[in-house]
Amino acid sequence: MPARRANARSANARSVDARPVDALVSLGPVCRRWLEGIGVRTVADLRAMGAVEAFGRVRAREGPHAATRNLLYGLHAALAGVHWMTVDEPTKIRLCEAAGIAPPARRRGG
Repeated sequence: MPARRANARSANARSVDARPVDALVSLGPVCRRWLEGIGVRTVADLRAMGAVEAFGRVRAREGPHAATRNLLYGLHAALAGVHWMTVDEPTKIRLCEAAGIAPPARRRGG
């Protein structure tokens, strides 16, 4: 039985990954257009590339003023299936370090 469940989960993951990136939470139309510009059209494409790499490619193509930290958080959150505003500070810092950009400023009083 466990092998059947694992196969079912694997098949479900493949079907989810075949969806267009439009289906992901946290990604708006501009972000989706940027992703298409770097060859990312499906969830599988984004998952294979990874949030940090996709962010770097979009940033190189669109410029640092367009591709901000929020894009990085949104890509990560989309792959995790959560809203980008729920990404915690340690994860934001880790993502920024991996992307080679400045982490968010620390908030006062916290």
